Amino acid sequence: MSESRTSLLKLLAPPVAACLEAVPLGIWQTVQEVRLRVGAPIRLSTATGQESLPLTVTQPLLQECFQRLCGYAVHTHQTELSQGFVTATGGYRVGIAGTAVIKDGVITSYRSLSSLCIRIPRKADGCSIPLLKHIVGDPLRSMLLCGAPASGKTTLLRDLARLLGEQRRVCVVDERSELSAFGLPYCDVLCGCPKAEGMMQAVRTLSPELLIVDELGSEAEWQAVTQSLFCGVAVIASAHITSPSDLALRPYARRTLEAGGFSLVTQLPFCLHYCEASTIRRAGDYLEDGGDPVDRVFLCRDRMLGGTPTASA
Repeated sequence: MSESRTSLLKLLAPPVAACLEAVPLGIWQTVQEVRLRVGAPIRLSTATGQESLPLTVTQPLLQECFQRLCGYAVHTHQTELSQGFVTATGGYRVGIAGTAVIKDGVITSYRSLSSLCIRIPRKADGCSIPLLKHIVGDPLRSMLLCGAPASGKTTLLRDLARLLGEQRRVCVVDERSELSAFGLPYCDVLCGCPKAEGMMQAVRTLSPELLIVDELGSEAEWQAVTQSLFCGVAVIASAHITSPSDLALRPYARRTLEAGGFSLVTQLPFCLHYCEASTIRRAGDYLEDGGDPVDRVFLCRDRMLGGTPTASA
């Protein structure tokens, strides 16, 4: 049984765990999310589509899974709950849906939960090797990984942190405790720390050469990238950007690229499970949606199945 499934089963109610345990290993290795919805069968989001399992989720079953994922200490996850998720042991990010509890116009928690979306973290040692030659140098180069949800951004960042942490001073700002799910012993890791504040704190106190952060979103987070650059610290980050034209919908991202916050931009295919080339462009060329790519690389051939990544010729 795979390591990811073994650790997850310990966090779920026995009927749900038994149902997941029966999933063939070949299918499980492509699972990206497990969805539990009251009144519906368990659903698996895989690299090729959706799979339904023969167990209908009830309210008591969903509630038991939620309690177990929280370690029977829901109160310790209040900050996360206000943002619509909790992070379980092992780096499992669990998105929640239900009735929002609002105080002073702000969501503080959720009650009457109706569904859980469990994101499966992946450890794919070596999957980011083709990117290293573009990052490692004197000084280190900043890179933005762009792609749709489930395109492999977090998995790549996790592997880059592991590899670069063995060579340089790397700080990982891990707001959702996903990047460090399998441990990063050679990195300084700020778990549960908001990204913008964490980047600035790391620059002030940990003297990193490189910051690694997942899923940039707010204006403050993009600004922190530029401020880090001005302090001489490179940044590798990810963002939900599917194409150069998508930048028009993300003015904070565009301003950061225009200010030189990233040297290179890597555009990932929709899902790295398929053997598709990822395109690396200089940030200026990405802004203009033109120019020849710096490189095209196959970052992870059959990444989810543990295949060996190879660089393109």
